[in-house]
Amino acid sequence: MASSELDLNPTHSKYVIDYLHHARFKRNQCIKSIDASFKDVEESRLVESTFTCDEVQQILSGLCGVIKADMQSELIATSHTNVLLLRQLFKEGEKWRINLQVDISELENRDLLEKIVQFEERVFEKEANLMQLPKPLQLLVPLNTGGGDKLLQLEITRLEQENKKLVERVRLLESKVTTTFKERDELKAKVDISKQESVSSEDTAKQSDNQRSMLEDKLKQTTSELEKVTLDLQSTKEELGKSFNDTHQYQNMKKMLSSKNEQIKELRTKLRKYEGGGERDDSS
Repeated sequence: MASSELDLNPTHSKYVIDYLHHARFKRNQCIKSIDASFKDVEESRLVESTFTCDEVQQILSGLCGVIKADMQSELIATSHTNVLLLRQLFKEGEKWRINLQVDISELENRDLLEKIVQFEERVFEKEANLMQLPKPLQLLVPLNTGGGDKLLQLEITRLEQENKKLVERVRLLESKVTTTFKERDELKAKVDISKQESVSSEDTAKQSDNQRSMLEDKLKQTTSELEKVTLDLQSTKEELGKSFNDTHQYQNMKKMLSSKNEQIKELRTKLRKYEGGGERDDSS
């Protein structure tokens, strides 16, 4: 019945009734405050049997000031409370991306105000009759108007699409990371092989240098011996003359000289070979 009277669904009608309870409580508090002001004047000022006109005006003026201040404070609090209520409604609408519309001129619609008065009287009359009965638990029922549900579904769809994009991005990044690790391992293996080859080349070059050095030393030694033999031979030739050419000593020295020449040729051949190998190593 209440829902049809206010053109609202049961959930919203319940909120309206809760607000009427709050407004009625504040209204009763204000009335009690006015009663207390009159009672205070009656007990503190109306102690004489007769009063002059000025005294009556003074009493009424003081009472009017007190009541006016109380009423002003109460009306300000009521307006601020209404603003807080509107703020809650607007924030709820913004949460679902809905811009609510309010027609301020409807606040002065006497027909609607009269309906609210009748609605409030029936609600509190019914509650007075059911005061002794336990109040049933009223659960919030989801709206099936389609407005909020549609916006909620749109938001869910948007979030699902974003989630799919993020999942796809994660997959691409994982694939890229795997490829990067694989390329890193391949480069590392190539670097290791290159280091091994470099070490092997260095060892080969060192070995060739050592052998070449040994051959050079041996060549120098043989050359020195050859020079010495040559000098001896020349000295012997000068001393003995040509007739000594047929002697056994000359033949031995000549053989020795030929043997040394052959050794020198062989050593030079080997030396040129190693020098050629070293040049190739250096160029590589």
